[in-house]
Amino acid sequence: MRSWTAWLALGLGGFCLSWASILVKWCHLPALAVASWRLLLASLILSFWPAARRPCHLPWRVVLVGGLLLGVHFGTWIASLSLLPVYLSVTLVTTSPLWVALFARERTSPPALVLAFLGTVLLSGHSLRVDAQVQPLGVLLALVGAWSMTGYLLWARNHQPEAGHPAYALRVYATAALALLTVALASGTPMSGYTGEQWLCLLGLAVVPQLLGHTFLLLAVRFGSAGWASLTILLEPVGSILLAVWLLGEQLVAVQVTGLLLTLVGLAGLTRSVTKSDGCRRTR
Repeated sequence: MRSWTAWLALGLGGFCLSWASILVKWCHLPALAVASWRLLLASLILSFWPAARRPCHLPWRVVLVGGLLLGVHFGTWIASLSLLPVYLSVTLVTTSPLWVALFARERTSPPALVLAFLGTVLLSGHSLRVDAQVQPLGVLLALVGAWSMTGYLLWARNHQPEAGHPAYALRVYATAALALLTVALASGTPMSGYTGEQWLCLLGLAVVPQLLGHTFLLLAVRFGSAGWASLTILLEPVGSILLAVWLLGEQLVAVQVTGLLLTLVGLAGLTRSVTKSDGCRRTR
């Protein structure tokens, strides 16, 4: 039975992560600027934590690859939000459990794989056909965001327990931030001259989903398991969609709701199988 600490960390992590897409929409800024400042500000704040400044006993290439994968994830996903409504962008980008199961060739539930895949196809296909806000490039960017997060998770899993340490997080965030900043400056993206409200949204992105959300996710891993903590991935699209309906006025039709539910049920099945496999590995 999970401790109340794991349940609390799971719920708070999902709640904090759910605000990411809303804050991105409220920024009204170029994707590269938002992604760069989110990670730059998060790195700056995290650097004040003594534990994050401790030596990180990992080769530089491990940090570099992790940072580049994380940078691609945030850059492409945030860009997708300018081309897609929240419900579709967050659902696609949180399909990483599906791709982890496929790429890592883990023992999973075939029905769960089928449900997640069919739900994603149904949701995306119908949205592309009837929703004027939806553009194919946005769908591709969201999927690249999911694939890069899959690579990031698999890379971090191969280098535990160091990958869960604040010192690793600081170095990976800073690497991703510098990579995104380099691309932003090279492309002529304006990195200043924002309004006070836009700076507040950027700070909110750095604090709420980035620092608090990922911190609670690490706590869920500590008091539960990696598979258990991955349930947070399912809470993010649910929370984001509810917030988008409430705060942004987004609406879904029956077919889109059906595709969304199929995707989430499939991902829940995949997450459950990962949780079970975590438990089996612990007992060996």
